[in-house]
Amino acid sequence: MCKLPRLLWKSGILCNGDWDWDTQDNEPYSEGWKSLTVNTSISDVVNYPWKYRTDSETNGAPHAGKIGVYPSGGYIVDLIGARRRVDNMIEDLIQLKWIDHRTRALFVEFTLYNPNVNLFTQTTVAFEVPASGSFVSEIVVKTFRLFSYLGGYGVVVALCDVLTLLFILYFSTRMLKKLRKERRAFFTTFWNGVEFLNFALSITCVVMYTGRHLLTSRATNTVKKLRG
Repeated sequence: MCKLPRLLWKSGILCNGDWDWDTQDNEPYSEGWKSLTVNTSISDVVNYPWKYRTDSETNGAPHAGKIGVYPSGGYIVDLIGARRRVDNMIEDLIQLKWIDHRTRALFVEFTLYNPNVNLFTQTTVAFEVPASGSFVSEIVVKTFRLFSYLGGYGVVVALCDVLTLLFILYFSTRMLKKLRKERRAFFTTFWNGVEFLNFALSITCVVMYTGRHLLTSRATNTVKKLRG
């Protein structure tokens, strides 16, 4: 928030403050950032750029920029569909001044997939807007592999995963039997403590690896629903 001195109240000067997490706007609007009327309902509108989406809706993480830290939620538009449709969407946003003097950050995010090497590249182009009105830009590029079991390399990965799981099951069963037999005396030996730590880390890895595949499946289904 920004407050003008009393002497400047009638000057017509606009005062806009810098980004502040506590004073961010999350109210729904009609097109052109106009206040909603009593009879207006936007709850069923899909891909509505004038309605704030929360962090739980975007399933994202906060972005640490050069000026501030921004939540994953915000006023979002999904540029999906044919090129002509996307061009029309952008033109409408420009005419309705979706980006205005109150905008403090703009993020352009897209993901590319190269099936030849089975790699994803996620790109985030961030434009931070301080109160001075300039732009501070930043580009973040991350390349990663989500589909581990494709092609000949995938067979090797699957085999290694199965062998790793068998080893974890074998050593975990052996350790648990020993722990059940010795009870508290089990932890009096240093190497038993090391074995228990390996067991805990192995279980953690299995849980995280399973979670990774579940999130991958969830993200893939979301992309299919959005048709790109």
